[in-house]
Amino acid sequence: MRGALKDAHGTHPVTGHPVPLKPSDFLGRSRHAHEGQEQPLRLLMADLDCQIAARCVSELKSAGFEPLVDEVKTLSQIREALATQDYDVVLTPHLLPSITEDAALEGQISGKTPFILIDSAAPESAFNGPSVTPITAPSDGKTWTGELSAVIDVLPPDDLRRLPFAVNRALEVTALREEKEAAHQRYRDLFERSVAGIYQASLDGRILDLNDAGMRMLACSSKERIIGCPLREITASRDEYDRLMRPLLDRQTVTGLEIELQRRNGDPFWALASASVLDYGKEALIEGTLIEITEWKRAEESVRQSEKRFKALVENSSDAISLVDATGKVLLSSHAVSPIFGYALEERVGKNLFELIHPEDQQHVARSFQKLLQ
Repeated sequence: MRGALKDAHGTHPVTGHPVPLKPSDFLGRSRHAHEGQEQPLRLLMADLDCQIAARCVSELKSAGFEPLVDEVKTLSQIREALATQDYDVVLTPHLLPSITEDAALEGQISGKTPFILIDSAAPESAFNGPSVTPITAPSDGKTWTGELSAVIDVLPPDDLRRLPFAVNRALEVTALREEKEAAHQRYRDLFERSVAGIYQASLDGRILDLNDAGMRMLACSSKERIIGCPLREITASRDEYDRLMRPLLDRQTVTGLEIELQRRNGDPFWALASASVLDYGKEALIEGTLIEITEWKRAEESVRQSEKRFKALVENSSDAISLVDATGKVLLSSHAVSPIFGYALEERVGKNLFELIHPEDQQHVARSFQKLLQ
């Protein structure tokens, strides 16, 4: 991490040493620039030696920052400050001598505010950039096991020239985190407000999350009663469950699958299911949507039954009836047609009606047929 900061722009092209930065070097690269106006840098100094603190402020001002500083000494003060104020950066020595006997080095100080450690005792090998690997203080063996993803850099107190770069890096990390959080919130808003049921499930088929539309669809009153529930319990049968899960376990996408499900009260319903397996880092999850189509399926079945009754009515009629499409293809005929033309019913269905017309009359019949279609 140190090397990455040394190589950042703003170093001398020959010596490689940090050079003083102008305010414009930071404008537009952090959330402190707003409509061309620099905003104060909210800085919390936690148990920092007063002389080191003064030098930190001087380095930051020379780089164009406007530090607005609060100073605290104890763990309770740090907690209170971080809980009540929105700080951009925390500067603190590695060992926090005033509170080493408290729980600070046992992970109770953690959070979203970036930390920069000002400590001459910490070797560079103790810090390898943002990670969750604990840092062990060399002098007393104490170990910080908090969220070290918030630690941006470790600086020696006798050379703070790289501090502006570390602070700017902290601002960039914060901006990236806020952008990710905003993106996550937009996803959650879409997830919860969608009219389609959206769910996440593990590869072993357990529901991990379900939006409000999905809750209503399953007639479930609380998420606690559905989270962890097997998907098998909301499918109408084992066959329906397998139709959904088999392609997903083969990493195939399911699109527009008509599947019969059941509500938590046991009532069956139909849904149009789409799902795929997504990789979230080390974890793969099933994410899918459900759109209820119960009424559509009922309407479809009603049409099917109506067509069945109509077909039976035509086929069993004592009159010679043939139903044809716009090209003359026979779709349906009554049994009374067979004695007239000498063909079995199945021989004529699917064939063209004009094949039965005498060649001399075909042109006349075709014109009459076209008039009927107009």
